Amino acid sequence: MVTGIASLVIPFIGIVTGPLAIVLGTRARGEIQRTGQKGDGLAIAGLVTGIIGCVGYAIFLILLIIGAATGS
Repeated sequence: MVTGIASLVIPFIGIVTGPLAIVLGTRARGEIQRTGQKGDGLAIAGLVTGIIGCVGYAIFLILLIIGAATGS
């Protein structure tokens, strides 16, 4: 359950922590399925926020590169 909470909280700390949230969310889901503990919703929320963070950061970088290349 602690890993699930960490995977949910970590994406809000910084931009580059999205991959860490994805890893922790995946590990938390595996642990929850193996042990039958609660917290699957937290793990899924951590995965989703991590994925959204990574995609958002990638879009930001693409737009930044396009803006720099066009000179505007």
